[in-house]
Amino acid sequence: MSFPQQTPPVIPAYSPPSPYSPYPLLPPQRKKGVNIGIIILIIIIVLLLLGGIIFLVLWLLGVFSPKKSSSSSSNLSPQFCINDSECSSGLKCCNNTCVEVNTNSNCGSCGVVCSSDQICCNDSCIDTTTDPNNCGTCGSACSSSEECCDGSCVDTTTDLNNCGTCGTACSSGEECCDGSCVDTATDPNNCGNCKIICPSPLSCCSGTCVFLEADIKNCGSCGHKCLPGKICLQGVCFP
Repeated sequence: MSFPQQTPPVIPAYSPPSPYSPYPLLPPQRKKGVNIGIIILIIIIVLLLLGGIIFLVLWLLGVFSPKKSSSSSSNLSPQFCINDSECSSGLKCCNNTCVEVNTNSNCGSCGVVCSSDQICCNDSCIDTTTDPNNCGTCGSACSSSEECCDGSCVDTTTDLNNCGTCGTACSSGEECCDGSCVDTATDPNNCGNCKIICPSPLSCCSGTCVFLEADIKNCGSCGHKCLPGKICLQGVCFP
């Protein structure tokens, strides 16, 4: 018994698709979405740009410019010198060192030392307790009607503690009138207050101008009262 001979199946050979094929191969599809790395890079660039703009604005406004200070030269290390031309502006060469000459140890020029009761003002040793142009501090000037007393500008024509001159204090009950301590209760030229004058023949009693010849409360003298029922005639109490 014989079996019919079977032929093996024919496998077609692979051939690449033709560009003219009605069914061309499609490119692989990419996943939709934005890359996170790109987003971070964009954020960094934006921040750098903003930082640069802010810095530029602050620089234009002078925030980062060095501040000038009158005492900046005093903070610098000593500078060796031979003459003044080698020193910075405002400094002089003293003992081969550039120093300020507006200090108590070098006031105006090298080696000029101010005393303990003076300070250096405008290159001069000044006693600020009495100087009317530098009263209390350098440059603090008193007015033309004031004097500098113990570092304060005062009017010595009216000041009770500095009446007429600095340090002259009026006693209790007195007033300083035109630079003199007076008792305004009895002074006929300053009766009750400064510059209130009692005309003749009136007298000043208890700060009031009275006529002693006829005043029953001040008969003949201040404070001499006539008894009830009596009158004052020519400075004498009569019934």
